[in-house]
Amino acid sequence: AFCLWYRDRDHHRDATRDLAFVRAHTQSLFDGAEIRESPIHGFGLFATRSWSEGEVACERLSGQILSYDDYEKLRARLAPSVGRLHNFFFMEWNALDRDRLLVRPFRTTYSFINHDSCPNLQVDRDGDALFLTVIRDIPCDREFTLDYTKEPLPRGYFDTPYLGYLVPAFPASASTLEALHNG
Repeated sequence: AFCLWYRDRDHHRDATRDLAFVRAHTQSLFDGAEIRESPIHGFGLFATRSWSEGEVACERLSGQILSYDDYEKLRARLAPSVGRLHNFFFMEWNALDRDRLLVRPFRTTYSFINHDSCPNLQVDRDGDALFLTVIRDIPCDREFTLDYTKEPLPRGYFDTPYLGYLVPAFPASASTLEALHNG
């Protein structure tokens, strides 16, 4: 048996920045992938086999449907009690529309799929059911990527300062930024 609680003498350290911890405590959503250090950002999800365009990588992203406001209230109320593990419990969701999220209470390998404006995966829908489809061939050892801006992101999502990697690197026109903001 192993303990979920991360034992590190530095209580300010975010446990989700430790690759061994992440690998041991992240639920795998599909075979043929593993978490590794990413050249894109932090950790990423990498193919351990070749994937072909059209394959369904993950047949179902599960979770609870919550309003964005209820999710934020729950996160604000509970995050302080889990300390340095708050990013482990409150990191992963998919936007169903501008006001509702599909929330997973624990991290899965999905949360390690990094953003790319030219991705190799996409989130597809059947009602409120979500699944991942390969949209470009993915060779073994290549990182899985998604275009985060393709989801119907919640109100104010682009207003947070740490989301600079989702907006264009070069100065964009007001109409381009408005189009990104409105999906």
